[in-house]
Order: sequence, then structure tokens, then C-alpha cells
Amino acid sequence: MELIVIRHGQSYVNLGDWENLASMDTSLTDLGHQQAGALRDWLKKHDKSADALYVSTMKRTRETAQYVFDALGVQPIFDDRLREVGNCHPDGKPV
Repeated sequence: MELIVIRHGQSYVNLGDWENLASMDTSLTDLGHQQAGALRDWLKKHDKSADALYVSTMKRTRETAQYVFDALGVQPIFDDRLREVGNCHPDGKPV
């Protein structure tokens, strides 16, 4: 069995300008989309497969998961328990 743990691509929250964000639950940046696309291509190139794809409900992880879905064809299973802890309220507003 192989377990692959994937972190989302760069998001606007990773840029550190939290003061100007409406929410900590942000989308991927252009670079983040490029990173997720590179992940998709790597998964295809290495002929990876999966039985399940568990994904946080945060926007950036949902967007990254779409690229993984494109590579593997496995529908994401979204789970709030996989959300990061400590930098935002459950509704995504900054602490």
C-alpha cells in the first residue's frame, strides 16, 4: 500500500498579507494553479492510482483536489475534520 499526502498549491493566505483578506479560506494563486497542474502531470506521468481521495473543505484544497481528480479520476471525499487548525474560525474568517 502507498499513501500519498498532498499539500494544496500556493494560496493567497500563503502570501502573508492577512490584513487585506476577507477570509482565510482563500483560493489558489496563479502559481498555486501551476503547482497543482504540475502535480496532475506528475501523477499521470508516474501512472499513479488511488482508491480514495480525502480532502479538506477549504477552498484551496478543493481547487487542488480538482487537479488530482483530473489525473486519477477519483471523486474527492470532503471532510471538515481535515481542515487546518489555528489560523481561522470555522467559517474561514481570520482570528
